[in-house]
Amino acid sequence: MSEIKYLTHREAAQARLNGEELLWDGMAADYSKISLSLRNIDTPSPYHRAPRVFTHPGGTCPAPEMEAPPRGQTYWLPPTVEAGFAWSHTWVNDEYTWVNDEYDNRALSLGLVYLTREAAIARAELMLAGVAK
Repeated sequence: MSEIKYLTHREAAQARLNGEELLWDGMAADYSKISLSLRNIDTPSPYHRAPRVFTHPGGTCPAPEMEAPPRGQTYWLPPTVEAGFAWSHTWVNDEYTWVNDEYDNRALSLGLVYLTREAAIARAELMLAGVAK
């Protein structure tokens, strides 16, 4: 769904100090490759954050956004009554975008904002697991 974003050595060290678990080649990281030398500290490291997930009694799916997207960012909601399970809100300049209005922020506070259609569909399907026939 989304591309892996590798952290710089500085970001990896800070994430580790914050207690985050990082991944390296898809496995738990051993952190021996974090380089804090002046030459390497702001260069890409082999570490990345594990994808956040939303857990529901029916399974898991990608986690919703926790912070407001930048103004103008396309986003998706997982309402379960729409054909195709997902839709975007606020038509501006020929695309659906975040405008930071009351509606956008309400969706964010409810944990329903996704930045990809696929993630919103996965959430809608999970919400309907065991309910929809």
